[in-house]
Amino acid sequence: MSLNAGSETISGEKQMASHLGILYRWSNTLHTYFPVLTYWQVTGLAVFSMGVVLARSCQLMVVAEALGFVGKADSVHRRLKRWLANEQIEMAVVIPLWIQWVLSSYAGEELEVLVDETKLGSRIGVLMVSLAYRGRAIPLIWRCYREGDAAAYPAEGQVGMIVAMLATVKLYLPLGCGCRVQADQGIGNSSRLMRALHKAGWHFLFRVKETRMFTTRSGFRFCLRDIAFQGRQGAVIGWLYTRSYRLVLGTLHVIWLEGYDEPWFLFTNDPLAHATAYARRFWQEEGFRDLKSGGWQWQGSFVRDPQHMQRLILVLALAYAWMTTLGTLSFSLPIAVRQQIVAADEQARFSVFRQGLRSFKRLIFLAHRYIHVDLFFLPLPASHPLLC
Repeated sequence: MSLNAGSETISGEKQMASHLGILYRWSNTLHTYFPVLTYWQVTGLAVFSMGVVLARSCQLMVVAEALGFVGKADSVHRRLKRWLANEQIEMAVVIPLWIQWVLSSYAGEELEVLVDETKLGSRIGVLMVSLAYRGRAIPLIWRCYREGDAAAYPAEGQVGMIVAMLATVKLYLPLGCGCRVQADQGIGNSSRLMRALHKAGWHFLFRVKETRMFTTRSGFRFCLRDIAFQGRQGAVIGWLYTRSYRLVLGTLHVIWLEGYDEPWFLFTNDPLAHATAYARRFWQEEGFRDLKSGGWQWQGSFVRDPQHMQRLILVLALAYAWMTTLGTLSFSLPIAVRQQIVAADEQARFSVFRQGLRSFKRLIFLAHRYIHVDLFFLPLPASHPLLC
């Protein structure tokens, strides 16, 4: 009996040492990339984000209970609440540092950013710009506001918010890296947004509504829904009309594949954009699902203050990008280690996020020195089925 108890104590000490070692290295990394934060603010961010990964939840008490190696659950819970409420953590300063870190960690020559909106019940709405990556979307910048309260909605409106957020992202785009913006018809149908992005030098690929009018370069004018036929696809150059004025010259792609209930009408000012690239817009939906039911249980956070939510999303984005990095690097682990994480026939079925989670949970006990504590994003080759 005493032997078993002693073995459990030794095992527990090793586990605690492993967790603390990872947390120490992770905290040091965050100190490097967020120099504007104080020591305790960065430490809190490191503890919070690692706790979210361990708990697979962002509910504060659940996270606190997963951080038993840091302290008693009640005291850790109070620390997490204070961190979210800390007004000295200025997100207007922190988010640009976050964008710079993510984009500087991206190893591709072309990237796409996705613009979408999500709601957390009737509490909070979130407008987000994300980096499309391997079937997922990594949050770059976001704005939170009270849902259902018109008076509390940002005064600049949705288009103004998007333009401002993309302007911030543009400051940190890697030199020589091409970029395109994508959005669904709920956002991308805005003629004002198209004109603003074109003027700012952005390429975009937006889905528009079937009721829009289009005019070809030869002057032929038609309603989009009148040229869609199931099983066919095509493209035409011209101007997209809204009311009585023209937008920028661009290409209209019409796609209605067999088996689909409705066609896609895609408008772009990028002459090199192919319509199939729009499928990456749905990576944002997968990203939201990972942040919610598939990963951090964002929908059950109970956070109701938009400013607190701004900080919580930083924690979730940080944890998400970290796990995505581990998923990216999982194939570079030594074979003997990799085989302990996932079988070869399972690797193709798991998302890069899920692979990262598996790697983290296993490497904690197996070989925590292999847990990478920085960000790294390597896009898939153009021939990969996910991109075709």
